[in-house]
Amino acid sequence: MITKIISVGFDVPGSQVKSVKHDSQASLLDADIVIFNPDISGYSHGESFQGKPSLDENTSFKLSDNISRWHTELLAAFGSGKTIFVFMTAARPVFVDTGQRQYSGTGRSRSTTRLLSELEPYSAIPTSLGKLVRAVGERMKPSADLGLLAGYWHDFGKFSKYEVYIEGFKGKPLIVTQAGDMTVAALLRKKDSRGALILLPPPDLDQAVAETCDAIGKTRSKTSKDGQSLAVLGKNLDKARIIIGTKFFNALAAIGKAVHADSELTPPPAWSSQQSFVLAQESAINAELVKKEEEIAALRQQRENLLAKLNEALVLKNLVFEKGKPLERSIVLALNLLGFKAAPYKEGDSEFDVVFVGPDGKRLLGEAEGKDDRPINIDKLDQLDRNVREDFQRLEITEYAKGVLFGNAYRFTVPLDRGPFFTDKCLLGAKRSGVALVRTVDLFYVARYLNETDNPQFTLECRTAILETEGGVVSFPTVPQ
Repeated sequence: MITKIISVGFDVPGSQVKSVKHDSQASLLDADIVIFNPDISGYSHGESFQGKPSLDENTSFKLSDNISRWHTELLAAFGSGKTIFVFMTAARPVFVDTGQRQYSGTGRSRSTTRLLSELEPYSAIPTSLGKLVRAVGERMKPSADLGLLAGYWHDFGKFSKYEVYIEGFKGKPLIVTQAGDMTVAALLRKKDSRGALILLPPPDLDQAVAETCDAIGKTRSKTSKDGQSLAVLGKNLDKARIIIGTKFFNALAAIGKAVHADSELTPPPAWSSQQSFVLAQESAINAELVKKEEEIAALRQQRENLLAKLNEALVLKNLVFEKGKPLERSIVLALNLLGFKAAPYKEGDSEFDVVFVGPDGKRLLGEAEGKDDRPINIDKLDQLDRNVREDFQRLEITEYAKGVLFGNAYRFTVPLDRGPFFTDKCLLGAKRSGVALVRTVDLFYVARYLNETDNPQFTLECRTAILETEGGVVSFPTVPQ
């Protein structure tokens, strides 16, 4: 099923996202994912009160009605299991006409005073967020592992600046200000439904399009001698808009899929199955349903078995884009394909990502690290050195294990476009301690081949490459055609 995204007050390049204005009557229940921008600057005003815009009577009623309607729509969407993204723009409060009047004096000296009230644009959001502080900044940091937001933040974090931060936030923040740890992004879940509310700094998609357009232009200029005409620039811009719009759509759809969970319908009450409530064809239909349910159960089990097999088959892919435990699991699988006996190790306070032994009895101890958008630094090498010393202190160990650092740097970038996997300091440290450095992308290619082909000689060469590398990056043999 194709994901449908409706965006309120926020334009997305391309045509995959349906964009509507703040005064639209569109229903959010038609969407799988909702983008909401609280900005109300489109409502014209000509006066001000206490330093804030003051709207006339007609505009006030229109805005108040729209804010109330969006609150109802968002609440219904949240309760119906939709994923809602709120871009925390600097939408500022305004004063609206309440419709009430206060009169003083009589005759010609009589005066009329409009009674105003302050309207907070964020009152459309169907939950309490805390104290909103309007302030613009760009220095942000994750408060913990970004989890499902990691891919989006990798692609669009550099184009995002916060315009609002939250004081006294009750939930769990995802991204905070560099100083002060004020919440600028967060995930809120609804306990009794599948709904999710994700607060984010607004991304500047125009900047993303401009940078992509420039990159396309530079690529074209290398292969064309006729320069960049206005027509070519226009085509580049259209292509860039499609690229960014598609990437943005896919990023939100992936998050929506990750937070989505199955729901359960309320079962009929027990008394409704009593004979006095049974309809004429109900018994026959129920008997047929039982048969179909048995068939469905069998098919579902087959599907679950296939999914389990697929997940196992895809473990090796973790070598090119994962970190943490998934990356460690894929490394263990790959090393076993190379002819090592590999497994994670945990006993007491000691825990090592992987300990592996070659056919000749040579012991190796590995540490794995994945980085979103930078190389592996010397900190992980220091941890590996400590683990090797800790391992040697065990009574049954009589020789130091060979240290191997597995690195998956720039994990969100296409492998061919990645920078150096290890920092200069890490390379120098590895040379000093004799540690072998393995790029997990390189390990993926040889492991994939060995998973599909029985080649004892190539297996030996791959294993030897790790065993004989001292203080440098392992160079695996070329995968046979």
